[in-house]
Amino acid sequence: MNSARYCGRDFSATELRSIKRLIADNPESSRAALSRLVCDMLSWRRPDGRLKDMSCRVAMLRMQDDALIHLPLPRNGNNNGKSYLRRTQQAQPDPVPFITPVHSLTNLCIQPVSDLPSLERVYRSLPLFGLSAVAGRSDAVLRA
Repeated sequence: MNSARYCGRDFSATELRSIKRLIADNPESSRAALSRLVCDMLSWRRPDGRLKDMSCRVAMLRMQDDALIHLPLPRNGNNNGKSYLRRTQQAQPDPVPFITPVHSLTNLCIQPVSDLPSLERVYRSLPLFGLSAVAGRSDAVLRA
């Protein structure tokens, strides 16, 4: 394990191992509590002396994304009412370019999508087809 830079701070390999050990030693702690423990352990503070716990939480999430640590599941969600789906780079599907000419598509129609979960599923699947957005009205989806 080499050193890494997150949120403007360089973390040595020793510090990364210490963070991993701290998480293992505190399995019942929340992510917020773990970030405060990490800040204390590393003396990571703002100029006014308070802990940089939010920067630490972001850094720890990015460390997890890079498979350096494994955080406990969030306890309270993200408070915006939407489910939170974090994908690792390995779980991302390979984009499939949509290279068929439009005139060769048959039985193409636009159907309104009335329920939000269906529309969100369609939006999440767009990268599978090499697309990034749905053209036109936000409640209509192109289906073949």
